[in-house]
Amino acid sequence: MATYTVKIVDHTKSDELQKYKGGIKRIAQERFDEAFADTPDTVTVSWGNGTEKDDLVMHFVRDVGHSFIRTKWPKARIAPNAGGHTYCADKMSCSEIYEYLNDDSRQRQQVTLAGIAIFHEALHNLLPGWSIEEMHNLDGGGEKAGLAAARYDAHSKMTERNKELIRRGFSLKTRQCL
Repeated sequence: MATYTVKIVDHTKSDELQKYKGGIKRIAQERFDEAFADTPDTVTVSWGNGTEKDDLVMHFVRDVGHSFIRTKWPKARIAPNAGGHTYCADKMSCSEIYEYLNDDSRQRQQVTLAGIAIFHEALHNLLPGWSIEEMHNLDGGGEKAGLAAARYDAHSKMTERNKELIRRGFSLKTRQCL
């Protein structure tokens, strides 16, 4: 029986985000609980500082323009409309989620989508050998890819394959960018 830890690190310095943190954590926790239901393993999601002991570290930043990834790898290419991004280099994975989309402070990412983005980026982060295209086009892409799809929404369903992959990903130890 394993207990895996997911740490969400707040880099926004935003007072406004404080009222959304509980909802984001709850949505992310619900997705991991669903993935690990009927298994002896569990995942615990919390906000705080990431450590080497954490199995997954998600950096929560204001927007792409304030990317944590780019502080480590300045040439990283990130889509401006992304809800999150994962970059794998130097034998480690680094994931971030954006409070605002399109570098526009009027386009706050919905709490539900930010929580789902944590699960989606976890798939990329914990399985760094998979290309973006392989993950997004899982089982034919679109709805069939479930939460791995390039475009997901609040109604996207977790698939059995999503569960299988996230469980496999956590069972491997991927070095996290702190």
